Amino acid sequence: MRRSCLECVLKHLGDAAVYIEECAMGYPDYFGFVYGHLDHASSECLSEFPDLAMTIREHRIKWANTRRDDKPHKIPFEAIFGYIDTMEEAGREVEIPPEVYAGLTLGEDGKPVFSMDTRPPMDWEDMLKPVFEHAPGSVIVQNKEASSLVEDRVEHPITANPFKS
Repeated sequence: MRRSCLECVLKHLGDAAVYIEECAMGYPDYFGFVYGHLDHASSECLSEFPDLAMTIREHRIKWANTRRDDKPHKIPFEAIFGYIDTMEEAGREVEIPPEVYAGLTLGEDGKPVFSMDTRPPMDWEDMLKPVFEHAPGSVIVQNKEASSLVEDRVEHPITANPFKS
């Protein structure tokens, strides 16, 4: 497992916050980017800050499950950013303040009850389609038997490797 990088956590959370705003403004194609950046933020802190990683994971799952509701789960980005700043100043992990847990289901100990359901949202294929369609040199191939999306790389004359035999 790689070392944790709090700067990377901040970068991915910032990207997720921007894409959540895009989704709220009527651009649902950004859902995949939100989901991915929240997952990356969680994985960037897992080795040294597992409680923070699991908390970000819970926010990701709750947001994904409520994003189409009238009032989707609001991830407390500012509280999380403040907590990370506090850890950086202290030079160590400190107790997570309650505002970082805002909107999550809490147990008797005041910490989130972590869900074990890791299944992606129901519309996984719809979520990935815009990502693949915008990837340079990629084409979506619909596998009718498995009803899944498969990415095939296509050599483009401009990007093709001239040294490839």
